Amino acid sequence: MAEEKKEGWLNLLALTKKKPVYYLGLLVGLVGLAYFANGFLLFLPA
Repeated sequence: MAEEKKEGWLNLLALTKKKPVYYLGLLVGLVGLAYFANGFLLFLPA
């Protein structure tokens, strides 16, 4: 079981070494953070 998880992480690391995959992940992460911050700010008193 632990070996399978380790394999998965190694595959993920191999994918992030490819520039397009890395930048796509970065872009998706930044967009996600923007949506998260926007949703959080909705509930703060103005």
